[in-house]
Amino acid sequence: MKSLTRALSLHPVAWSYALLGILLLGIFHTTTAAQSADPNASTVEDLLRESGEFTTFIDLLELAGMSDMLDGSDRYTYLVPNDQAFAALGKETRKMMRERQNRDTLRQWLELHTIRGVINTEALAKKGEIRSMHGDMLAYDSSSKSGMINGVEIMRADLSASNGMIHEIANLLPPRGVVRLQTIEETVDLMADVPTILNRAISLGAPIYNNGNHAACTAIYEVAALGVLNRVNDLPREVWAKLYHAIEVAKDPAIGPSQKAWTLRRAMDAAIAATSKTG
Repeated sequence: MKSLTRALSLHPVAWSYALLGILLLGIFHTTTAAQSADPNASTVEDLLRESGEFTTFIDLLELAGMSDMLDGSDRYTYLVPNDQAFAALGKETRKMMRERQNRDTLRQWLELHTIRGVINTEALAKKGEIRSMHGDMLAYDSSSKSGMINGVEIMRADLSASNGMIHEIANLLPPRGVVRLQTIEETVDLMADVPTILNRAISLGAPIYNNGNHAACTAIYEVAALGVLNRVNDLPREVWAKLYHAIEVAKDPAIGPSQKAWTLRRAMDAAIAATSKTG
């Protein structure tokens, strides 16, 4: 039984929605207060490769089919997590970022870190917030030395290139109000009590479902259910079977996200009831 559970995998788009915690209704055009770039400077790609600290970001752009932007004529501003930030991600998240079936969600995540036009931190401070290519509004806070964007520290700002600008950031950008996949991973890793794990996931996922983000809720429930199957010993057979079935439903592309979320929720409720201590 345990060997079968370890062969399970998360829904193909789960890492994206749980890491980002939202579903966008569409991709919107972004307007920026464009700043002039030095035509004699290196391209964005040149700067990233010369640094040697952004290899993962470059690799992901290539996987997503977006690497041409780095040396193209169109100008963009990039909020680039360094390799250390990627190394801090959960192992499952890093793996899924590179899987072929996740290309569309990878592109959406990379667009969250990209702004149309060239904009430096002075312009960001004046505007207060700006829209990413992904459609999210990114909030700038100038209270720290180099500033913060959506609560993430800018480590090096205003690295100018001939076709854009780079701001190095310390972590991957979460949209405001996001529940990160790592939050659930840490819960599962640190707690062996089934009701605690699943109730924690429900407390995080239910408000997201009620706000209309059914796929995000599904992703949170799925990570918790999978974690219980893989990490908790001596589950009652009926509990194991219900959670296993719910995860299989969550992986089925023909089933809608609302039905997936409710299938997982019912299995989780049953697991909580079966494993809760009484008396």
